[in-house]
Amino acid sequence: YNRDRKQINFGTVQSPTTSVPEVIGGTITTETPVIIPIGIVTPVESPTAIPTPEATPTEVNSNELVLYDRGNKCVDITGGWEGKYTGGTNSSVGNAIDRDTYFEINTWGTWCAYGFVSNNEIDFSGYSNIVFVIEESEIHGGDAKVNYGLLTVCREYKENTSSTTVLRYDISSISSGKVQIGAANGGSVKCSKIYLEK
Repeated sequence: YNRDRKQINFGTVQSPTTSVPEVIGGTITTETPVIIPIGIVTPVESPTAIPTPEATPTEVNSNELVLYDRGNKCVDITGGWEGKYTGGTNSSVGNAIDRDTYFEINTWGTWCAYGFVSNNEIDFSGYSNIVFVIEESEIHGGDAKVNYGLLTVCREYKENTSSTTVLRYDISSISSGKVQIGAANGGSVKCSKIYLEK
């Protein structure tokens, strides 16, 4: 401590050493960082898409117009089918049953007729026949019969059969009408398909 100059000498203070990039020609240079690879990533190829197979359209016979087919009532054409008592004076001795794959009509007495009738009149233009595929029919008594064709004009079938039988009705001279399959006076029938045929 110097009393005369009243000055305190703390000695020389050195600035802390810092690392300054070297300047060469006015450009600051730094060390280039070293990148250490940690592995090569191989891109995964997208799996090849397997094309979806196209749906095979159901073959349609252009010579037929189907009105009923094993449970399919073809409502867009027929408007559906109604099983009902179609005539006589004794409705208690018959019925019309809509099975899963066929229409079943039974009568077990006289003065009674039952059947299935289309709700719509069908346009027969361009078709020659209406066809009924019968799986089974039974005839009990002289007046018993199966009725097939139109509600107003039908043909009669009077045969017992346990095998598939095809019944045709000529409609070439008829423009339109409601279609019917039925039985009367002791007749019974099972029908699996009804269609128009050119």
